[in-house]
Amino acid sequence: MEGHGTGTMAGDHAEFNGLKLGYGETEQKQYCALGSVKSMIGHTKSAAGAASVLKVAMALNNAILPPTIKVKKPNQKLNIEDSPFYLNTTARPWIHDEATSRKAGVSSMGFGGTNFHVVMEEYDKKYNCPDKVYKAGRELLLFSGSNQAEITAALTQLINGGTSQDLVQLAKSTQAKFNSQDTVRLAIYGETMEEVFKWSEHTIAELAKKVSKLEINNSVFYSEEKPAGNVAFLFSGQGSQYVNMGADLLMQYNVALSPWNKVSTMKLDPNKRLNNVVYPIPVFTDSEKQVQTNLLVDTKWAQPAIGALAMSHLNLLNQLNVVPSVVGGHSYGEVAALFAAGIITSQEDLINISRKRGELMAAASKEKGAMTAVIASSKVVADLLKKAKTKVVIANVNSPHQTVITGTFDAIEQIEKEIEHSGIRFTRLNVSTAFHSELVAGSSVAFETYLKKITFGKAKMPVYSNTTATHYPKKSTGYAKVLANQLAAPVQFEKQVESMYAEGVSVFLEVGPGKVLGNFVKDILKDKPHTAISMDGGKNLNSKDSFWGAIGHLAVTGIPVSFEEIWKGIDDNKKVVALKESSVATVKINGANYGKPYPPVGGFNSLPKPNAEIVVVPQMEMQTVNAVNNQNSVVPVQQKPQQVITNQKTAPPRIESRTNINNTTSQKSMSGVNNQWLSAFQEIQKNTLDAQKSFQETLAESHRMFLETSQAAFQHLGNLSGNNASFQNGAPPYLKAAAQIHAVSQPQAVAERVVEKPQMVQAVVVAPMVVVPQVQAAVAAAGIDFEETLLSIVSDKTGYPKEILDLSMDLESGLGIDSIKRVEILSALQEEFPALKSVDKAKLAAMNTLAEILDFSKSTSPQPVNGVVQQAVVAPVATSAVSENFQDTMLQIVAEKTGYPKEILDLTTDLESGLGIDSIKRVEILSALQEVFPELKNVDKAKLAAMNTLGEILSFSKGNAPTSQAAAPVAINGSAVSHGDMKDTMMQIVAEKTGYPKEILDLETDLESGLGIDSIKRVEILSALQEVFPQLKNVDKAKLAAMNTLGEILSFSNSSDLTDVGGVSAVQEKKFLPSGNIFRYIVSRAPIADNGFGYTSWKKADILYILEDDLGVAKQLEKLFGAIGEKPKVVSILPESAAYVINLIQNNQINKFSSHKKRDKQLSLSLFLQVKSVICL
Repeated sequence: MEGHGTGTMAGDHAEFNGLKLGYGETEQKQYCALGSVKSMIGHTKSAAGAASVLKVAMALNNAILPPTIKVKKPNQKLNIEDSPFYLNTTARPWIHDEATSRKAGVSSMGFGGTNFHVVMEEYDKKYNCPDKVYKAGRELLLFSGSNQAEITAALTQLINGGTSQDLVQLAKSTQAKFNSQDTVRLAIYGETMEEVFKWSEHTIAELAKKVSKLEINNSVFYSEEKPAGNVAFLFSGQGSQYVNMGADLLMQYNVALSPWNKVSTMKLDPNKRLNNVVYPIPVFTDSEKQVQTNLLVDTKWAQPAIGALAMSHLNLLNQLNVVPSVVGGHSYGEVAALFAAGIITSQEDLINISRKRGELMAAASKEKGAMTAVIASSKVVADLLKKAKTKVVIANVNSPHQTVITGTFDAIEQIEKEIEHSGIRFTRLNVSTAFHSELVAGSSVAFETYLKKITFGKAKMPVYSNTTATHYPKKSTGYAKVLANQLAAPVQFEKQVESMYAEGVSVFLEVGPGKVLGNFVKDILKDKPHTAISMDGGKNLNSKDSFWGAIGHLAVTGIPVSFEEIWKGIDDNKKVVALKESSVATVKINGANYGKPYPPVGGFNSLPKPNAEIVVVPQMEMQTVNAVNNQNSVVPVQQKPQQVITNQKTAPPRIESRTNINNTTSQKSMSGVNNQWLSAFQEIQKNTLDAQKSFQETLAESHRMFLETSQAAFQHLGNLSGNNASFQNGAPPYLKAAAQIHAVSQPQAVAERVVEKPQMVQAVVVAPMVVVPQVQAAVAAAGIDFEETLLSIVSDKTGYPKEILDLSMDLESGLGIDSIKRVEILSALQEEFPALKSVDKAKLAAMNTLAEILDFSKSTSPQPVNGVVQQAVVAPVATSAVSENFQDTMLQIVAEKTGYPKEILDLTTDLESGLGIDSIKRVEILSALQEVFPELKNVDKAKLAAMNTLGEILSFSKGNAPTSQAAAPVAINGSAVSHGDMKDTMMQIVAEKTGYPKEILDLETDLESGLGIDSIKRVEILSALQEVFPQLKNVDKAKLAAMNTLGEILSFSNSSDLTDVGGVSAVQEKKFLPSGNIFRYIVSRAPIADNGFGYTSWKKADILYILEDDLGVAKQLEKLFGAIGEKPKVVSILPESAAYVINLIQNNQINKFSSHKKRDKQLSLSLFLQVKSVICL
């Protein structure tokens, strides 16, 4: 549903309720996506409906539910959870039963008083229509030849072609020319021509070093090795699934979407569909997102979800003509492998078998059990279990360095203590019971019974069993038993991979979500010649990018790939499907003929008769005559003696002379009758206009006289009052109430008190305040030319030349500026003057002239305050106890654990996608570090497992090591860091992190689109800056992750707010101030969210409670509220009956006053008073 989308609380609420009337007849909740293009791009006036129709047409054609941006949380008044609608805030695949068409509604309301609602339907695909619009992004370029020189020449030619080349067409042409059997093969995967050139230059430099193989960050693959032979498909097991997995692939390719369309029709659950669990509606809180994640973890949903995505991957691989020699899987993945081999013959059977397996495993989870991954070989673990005489058994042999054990909960806890005592590392897995053990043997029997009802097909290729690490039996009668026994038997994945390799498989392609199996393969085969590739990069990577990176890698290894089929429908993005010419019988439907059938029921005779023929009166010669009442009337000669027409009119208040018409008539002939009526009509019209003009002039004169009289009366009244008030000509745009000033009694002298001095301050003398009866307008900050800036912005927004703009012109009638554009103007002003950020846009939308906006902006701009504040920060005086060779040691350990040479390791490389280091291997690395550095023994391994780069591990490990002595507080100037030094340092760090030369970096370049720096890498850059500039340690990394340019990062890092004040040691400088002095404070206002309450809310309070404070503000508020008739009461502890409270305490203390069940509301003004300077008078 594409809403009109006013983007206002009142308008959205009204439209939403109207839509609910039309779509709320069903009991189904939140089944229809709701969005609005107008709320994103602004009001396009008469084109508003066209923009919405275009958006919906594209959505229908591409089977994508388009997002509506800028929505942080739905308006609670909508109660959207109890409606047919949900707000779609992210692009999602539009999964739909293929037996019916997708439909959408479009609303265009209110412009020019017109209201339209259009329902649009998906075009029937069996007719000639375009495929999905190709979304250009990262493209795969392939090169092959007989030697390195040919590759270098091709890359040089590519670079010389310049950036104007079409990247999509280059991808298509290079893929068509590529030969996977050539001696040398190269794949470059990039998003822009500039990125492709960067990787091309890097490749040329590496080839000059005579390398034979190259893999860089899923962007460059190069090989001179002999083309690979057999390829195995390995299918992911449970645990690899994640919410929205593969969504980008489904939104681009219909063959990937097709299996999910089929799945959407299957009723696996009475209340949910599988596609709604994997691709759920957008939610707005972390707790809601966690609920969605937990639902997909449920084995009943996880297993069919993994199977459905495997079908999408298989469809794409079939289109590329990539065919496996053998197939296998890990645990559940074996079910998907049977489908790929043709043993499971239909998509419905695959999903139903997966669902049944998941349900049986979920039922088995009622037995209390657990599983633990041990970082050791199966032999070591078996010996340990035998020695402990435990009932715990081995469940999975995943690799030489990972073995999973399973058993009852108590038994697992006991054996974990033995493992820890032996110095072996382990991790408890998040599973519901002891799978692959005797505890779930009952589900194995039930599963076999179910499988015997399935009709299996003949295998098209060998399928490996997890249990035996050999082929499935040739007879289909044995399939059910082998697959069912797998539930209670150990998974022999390590042996399975070794068996495949022994039979000639050298390329292993992981199909389905995640990349766990690819990492296992690398660990199993180690230095043996092989290639392990994963089609999905996990939840942090775009699934389309991961897929094409895998295809590029696959092609470079020598596996034949055919690209022709996948380019169909997107061969040429300039080609448009020709529309058929309209039939001559086409009839346009409009208001004159809609609903009027033809021919009519009564036939021809029922039609209205044709108009009567016009009879022309004989022509007459015309001449000028003098009429009594009309000196210049034109009459026929034959009627000369008669008075033809008497033109009588009511005299207006003031009559002006009229210009005579022609005194001589034309000698041409005309109808006498027609001429009489025409002349009379023209004269009446002219007299009417004259009367109207005279009336308007008279009315204007009366208004002027009234205003002059009123002004004189007001001046006279002012003189009678005896005040020296001055009256000015021209009223201001609006009157602003002056703030009421109340006298505050001077505090009594008190004993000397100790004042914490958090900052070194420069004294500023404050002049005494004088109360003046005359109210003056607010003055803008010095140096700010509001008027000039405002006129420039209005000129830009409206197109009117700045010279003709007048501050008194009406915004809407004079300049066409509606309430929405007024807010646009304020937004532009806020960019120029950040001090206006907190201005209430609703007030601005109600203003009528530029003068009002100007005065409003000036009045809300703060006055400049003199004074320089130096901030105290902590300068560390001791370094970590971890030695300086920490980084070298860590890199050496990583090299040993991964097999990568130490020289190529980079602290910024992603652990999982770049180095194949999963969460378990991260713990291995930490454990090895702990052996070298015992001071790291107490590091939280769970935090380490969530890190993404070696740099993060390094910073984390260093940060958790104990320091040799405490940091001492040292007061330094907040601006001590040179802007130039920080800029140079940052540029150097960015160059190192991205690979771009320092010279080409620009502060204005977009981080993500221009430099490929995502939010994670931004935090890496900050971490590196923090090592050089310790005063940046407390920077909010979330703010940094939202920045878009290097210039923003530099400004943010240089801001004075980054110096550490809160972190100063407890040894603070204290100063005793003499008693009896008056202290002067500068109060700063802290912006907080509007809580929805105002004065009218607490007026009905029996007692208005004010929480006591230390500054005397509560007592003053008590007096002020008492003076206006309220019943205030200052208390230190709130009674249970308190309903309305003014809170003057700090935020972290609010919660203890907020738990009373009987309290209706709490009005939290939270007046935060921050002392900036202390003056002794």
